[in-house]
Amino acid sequence: MFALSGDMDQEHVVRLQELLANETLDRVILDLKEVTFADRAAVQFLASAEAARIRIVNCPRYVRSWITAETESQPQRIEEPDCPGKD
Repeated sequence: MFALSGDMDQEHVVRLQELLANETLDRVILDLKEVTFADRAAVQFLASAEAARIRIVNCPRYVRSWITAETESQPQRIEEPDCPGKD
């Protein structure tokens, strides 16, 4: 579990990505209880973190709604079924 606090911006996202690089991502939990500010880079990171199965707990309401908006604004990747005879 990583307990985050204070402002979360691009600089902090870079540091957090470095820390998470050595972790098994599906076992990571980010606790945002003490986060007081998040910029767009942070929210985009959090949205991608959730997509990578990182669990986020105690997320401030405005950050949660922003993550949801970021996720919904991303184009959905649709996998095409294999087509016989298509190279």
